[in-house]
Amino acid sequence: MTREDFIKELQDLVKKINSSIPTGEETDDLFEFVCEEVLDRVIFYLNYFQIDEETRYDSLVPMERIIARVISGVYTKLKIDKENGDVEQGINSMSDNGQSVNFSDKVKLYLNTATDQEVFTGFTDLLNTYRLATVLKDE
Repeated sequence: MTREDFIKELQDLVKKINSSIPTGEETDDLFEFVCEEVLDRVIFYLNYFQIDEETRYDSLVPMERIIARVISGVYTKLKIDKENGDVEQGINSMSDNGQSVNFSDKVKLYLNTATDQEVFTGFTDLLNTYRLATVLKDE
């Protein structure tokens, strides 16, 4: 299974779990970002980056529903933060004499600063079952 196929399956599951995610042809950039980011976080948490990419996503299939629930939770949190105005705002563009300032609408770097326990919200015990030992040297 390819990464793209696995992400598509995850997105379909999350849309079944979370009715606030747009379905159909509408694409939500935040949703796509969260799917990619959480999947990468799970791969690193489980040490699955050590598995060959051709079989990595087949190994993740038993955890699909767990990962989908994590994605749903993270997406909901970030969506609420964004709607409440609780986002980091950086300057997107600025003019000098016209004194025009435009702010960007970036979501907080929650996934960069949160611990695994915060991101996986209670699913760490389930994920630990699938966690691989770190191989330091492959000979």
